[in-house]
Amino acid sequence: MLTDSLRRGMHLGREGQLAAEGAVALLYRYSRRTLAELIRAGREWEEETSLPIRRRRVNMDDEGS
Repeated sequence: MLTDSLRRGMHLGREGQLAAEGAVALLYRYSRRTLAELIRAGREWEEETSLPIRRRRVNMDDEGS
């Protein structure tokens, strides 16, 4: 009975370890994907909301000199 309980405890411990490692792996993948998505969304936002570049008019003839 003791060996059966020990074996069951080791099995549950191993499953707990695998679950924890899987959770960390998923969080790592999710965070990298989310970061890339946030950066892309930020660039799109800048493109959509940025003001057009103002250009100065330069007089091409010599009237002002």
